Amino acid sequence: MSEKILITKYGYSLLLEEYNRLKNFERVQVTKTIEWARSNGDLSENGDYIYAKRRLREIDERLSYISSRLQKFEVIDPSKPQGPIIQFGATVRVIDLDQGEEKVFILVGEDETNPEKGLISYTSPVGRALLGKEVGMIVEVETPRGTKEFEILEVVYSTLEEFFSG
Repeated sequence: MSEKILITKYGYSLLLEEYNRLKNFERVQVTKTIEWARSNGDLSENGDYIYAKRRLREIDERLSYISSRLQKFEVIDPSKPQGPIIQFGATVRVIDLDQGEEKVFILVGEDETNPEKGLISYTSPVGRALLGKEVGMIVEVETPRGTKEFEILEVVYSTLEEFFSG
């Protein structure tokens, strides 16, 4: 049996939404474009046809990837109170001891990371270092730019919808 892949309820819904959009809208539109381009004759120099075929391949590859992942996901609701220990789905406020600035990290699945918004994978170096820790602890993280030290200031569990709306 393959190992389960953790994902938040919110991340799962976004991925499912992407799958349905690609399958039921974009793929249908691109297929129509291919049919139209074929009706124009010579395909060897038909830019619409060449682009549409390339886009169809991209869509099919993404659909295949998402489909294979959907079967392996274990969906976690991060809003369930989970105590002071940092677990998957936690929103963690830290202070970067080297730079003296506060940062917020939300530990999410690999398919929903967005470092600019603070969404980091629980399997990333920072994510792995934070898991199992609690407020007041200092963690060291080996990064490509060297060792970083963070002091954990706060651990909160909430839905990602709450985070993005607030």
